[in-house]
Parts: sequence; C-alpha cells; structure tokens
Amino acid sequence: MAKAHTSWKVLPHGPIEKLSERLWRVEGSLPGMPLKRVMSIAKKDDGAVVIHNAIALDDATMVAIEAWGPVRTIIVPNAFHRLDAGVFHARYPDAAVVCPPGARGKVTEVVPVTATYTDVPADGAVELVTLEA
Repeated sequence: MAKAHTSWKVLPHGPIEKLSERLWRVEGSLPGMPLKRVMSIAKKDDGAVVIHNAIALDDATMVAIEAWGPVRTIIVPNAFHRLDAGVFHARYPDAAVVCPPGARGKVTEVVPVTATYTDVPADGAVELVTLEA
C-alpha cells in the first residue's frame, strides 16, 4: 500500500469530465502503476460538493471545482484509496470525512473520520451505499 501524501503533490491527471449537471469525474495516474485513479465529484441538493476518492489536482482544476460549490464531504472509499485524503482534508478542514464502516480503522491512520456511510442520509442527489463483496 502506497504511503499517504503529507503535502499537496499533483500527479498526472486528465481534465474534468462533466458527466451530468451533478456529476463530474477526473482520471489520474500513479507512477509505476497501470491502473488509473478516478475521482468523482458530485453536487448535492443544497449545492455542497462531495469528493469521492480525492486526488490532488493542479490549481486550475481545483479552482473550477471550488467555483462549482463548497467542498463539504470527502469520501474515502476504502483503505487503499487514502493517498490524498489527508492533504484534501487539510485544504478543506471543515469538510466531513466519510468512509465505509469496515475501512474506518485504516482511514483513521491518515485522516480523522467524521462518519461512515451508514451515518450519512441520502439527499436526493447523493446516496452512499456499502456494496456486499
């Protein structure tokens, strides 16, 4: 498992892909790894932005995200996707950090966890569900 970043480290990534009026996506790379990273950005009914699988992005891309709405929730989807969770929370200290119940122990090693998926009510635009393995 890669060590979590302690500073904002921008790795290669693509542009924001606007999938719908409420869902954006950014794909990134990790050195020496053939798999891609994917960050999803969703807008809730109240205009707040939810970040799923945070990736440190270049300044222009971050400004676009921040202009879309205030980042209020950072979702760490599992123990293996913590690389930029801490630096994202440092950038948005008022954002809640949410993860699945089974990942809480590992995620807490990198960033304080505010809630688990079961604690976050659906709002009509965003719903968190733990999938069975």
